[in-house]
Amino acid sequence: MSEQLRLHQLRFTPLNITVKKIVRKLLSRLITPLQRREHYFKQTYSADIKHSSFHRFIHSPITLPVENQRIILAVCEHYSHHQYSLLGSGWVSLLHGAESKGFEGYRYDSRSISHSDSNGEWLAAHINSSNLRYAQTAWQHIPKPYQPLDWQRDCRSGFRWDSKQWHGELTISQGNGADPKLPWEFGRMHSLLHLALKY
Repeated sequence: MSEQLRLHQLRFTPLNITVKKIVRKLLSRLITPLQRREHYFKQTYSADIKHSSFHRFIHSPITLPVENQRIILAVCEHYSHHQYSLLGSGWVSLLHGAESKGFEGYRYDSRSISHSDSNGEWLAAHINSSNLRYAQTAWQHIPKPYQPLDWQRDCRSGFRWDSKQWHGELTISQGNGADPKLPWEFGRMHSLLHLALKY
């Protein structure tokens, strides 16, 4: 936005709204470094969950109509091959290094990652230090060979956001074919409901 346009807007903006915007901007500049620090040094999982407390959420087994069972089985078959359908994308692979079809004329190459070590040392390049030990422990419990999913990639264009970068520093560009809603949708993990119904 040009300085001339900013001055024009400022001239016709009520004083109370201008003051609120200035205060919000100042608070943002003070809080942002604290939030960034918290991202790098605070875990994002709960260490206080007691497994026995989950029983109150679990009721008697759900019986689905036969047709719904068939749908669940078909969908879970895609999941077993690491294929997901996100916001109309169709069934696409979300593995690291998977090819993308491209979107709006943009197609980004997806690089595969080295994840051959059984201790999870490879995770240090992708996960902040506060979550690393927990992630490595989880990785050690996964039967091998296993190819991890790419949680930061737009499955249509192939654009990938940096997994270690704080969300407040990410740039969401317009017009480059990248859609952050796709990895966000994947991160909501709707697939867990289908898998729970199957198993």
